[in-house]
Amino acid sequence: MARSRRMNDLLGLVHGNLLIGLSYGWWVAKHNRHRANPNHEGRDPDISSGAIACTTDHALARRGRPARALARFQAYLFFPMLLLEGHLNAVGAPLRPQADAG
Repeated sequence: MARSRRMNDLLGLVHGNLLIGLSYGWWVAKHNRHRANPNHEGRDPDISSGAIACTTDHALARRGRPARALARFQAYLFFPMLLLEGHLNAVGAPLRPQADAG
């Protein structure tokens, strides 16, 4: 949006962290991992086996009535789940050990 990275980071912090309560740092790291490996199972964090079933195998592996219902109706629940995922991951991110960058 802005010409400088510093201003973009500031805008991201203000809008992400302060206005909507979503960790800008968490989002940037997740977005960069996704862009580096789009739709590669095991490397793209957006298609990992989680609340949203991104493959038929993920959906079929669900056990229990709530998990199967969630997979069945996930198209309708996608945006509310996406909002909750960002907030829950941002809250838990400081508690998880960080992988080495090198």
